[in-house]
Amino acid sequence: MLSLKNVSMGYDEKALLKNVNIDFAENRIYALLGKSGSGKSTLLKGISNILPHMGEITLKDKPLNVKKQRLALVPQKNSLVKWQTVRQNILLPHKLRKEVAPQNLEELCAELGIAHLLDKYPGHLSGGEQQRAAIATALLFQPDILLLDEAFSALDAITKDEVHTAFLNAITKHKVTTVFVTHDIDEALYLAESIIILKNGNLLENMENPLFGITKQEKPLAYSKSHQEIKELI
Repeated sequence: MLSLKNVSMGYDEKALLKNVNIDFAENRIYALLGKSGSGKSTLLKGISNILPHMGEITLKDKPLNVKKQRLALVPQKNSLVKWQTVRQNILLPHKLRKEVAPQNLEELCAELGIAHLLDKYPGHLSGGEQQRAAIATALLFQPDILLLDEAFSALDAITKDEVHTAFLNAITKHKVTTVFVTHDIDEALYLAESIIILKNGNLLENMENPLFGITKQEKPLAYSKSHQEIKELI
């Protein structure tokens, strides 16, 4: 699906990522986990073509090209246009591409719990509602790959739990290859099928996650053990 071969990237001549080799399987959810400066956001920016890179990045066996392929990025701070309604924001990527939008907008928004907000403006929404709208925008775009850069980090604990559940249900139903950046180990354990650990610009580990979709409340001892093991790695 998405493949990186000998990929390095950074700013000026300083490499922040060094010779990364990894394959992201189709319709799977991956977490990029590591401390600040480990290279996780840099890797996401390289995939989304915000940063130049050395090496080869391919999507469906073709060189990555954001103009020809469909990538959706949900940043830490939502990118909703303030003077447009939620509905207009969600339809904006299709308008910019002069495409007819899929007909499931209201159904998708109902799944994310924001169907009643479609005619409101972003300024009237809570932080959690804004992030749900940003996720709806990305999913309606029907991307080949969905990227999230610490998209939940600004939310309070209760709101974060609600958005996590809505996000996971929507991604699982719509089967989108997803890569998200986080510094929150428990968030990675709940939302990711595979956890990729980065340290000092190097890919340290790519591990299967047996706790995917299971809350910390359901298996506190397993969470505690996995949390500690990952913490020791990063």
